[in-house]
Amino acid sequence: MSLPFSSTEQETLLVQEDGRYLRFCYDSIMNYHGGAMPAGVALAFRMFMGLTAHYQDLCGEVPERRSVSFYTGLGWNGQGIIDTAEAVYRVRSRGCLHTDIRACQEKDAPAAPGGGKYYFSGTIGDMSWEASVREGIIGGDFFAISRKMHTLHDDGSKPSSREIKELMNVRKATEQQLLRLRPDELFRFNIAASEDAVSMRSAPTGFFL
Repeated sequence: MSLPFSSTEQETLLVQEDGRYLRFCYDSIMNYHGGAMPAGVALAFRMFMGLTAHYQDLCGEVPERRSVSFYTGLGWNGQGIIDTAEAVYRVRSRGCLHTDIRACQEKDAPAAPGGGKYYFSGTIGDMSWEASVREGIIGGDFFAISRKMHTLHDDGSKPSSREIKELMNVRKATEQQLLRLRPDELFRFNIAASEDAVSMRSAPTGFFL
């Protein structure tokens, strides 16, 4: 499936709730997040754009906001990703967010610097899905500075102002890199229409995997 995206200024994530259509542009989601982890927001924005297109192709309608569940293989480390899912779908507020990184240990996806994997899954209405980031998409500089920050945190040390600046520069560069790519260039998607998808929304995390 071709998903020709060009500019985030022209793109919105569209959902329906109580008979209304709600649109979420990239900037509004970033404002909700606060900007600390822009690469995560970019990754999630591209993923959900792709999933919305798949859902509309499969079901012929706009996703219902309350029908979405979400599992992140990054756990709570991927706050930009979690905030994107929360801003658009309210998954955390509705108890439909799952974050146990142990559940994706056997999945074919790149390992993340803070533990877990770049693997995601969930449901949108009667569509179940999986998404794994393609190997080599996220650059080595991002992994290196992220591992360094996790090591400092684990040692009880604080990063210097120079290290914080370096971290944000790498995160912002990665954000721009991700936004230039289409969802199908970033992810390997596995999409299925499933009668079990409704029950998956309230199932334990392992049910997704």
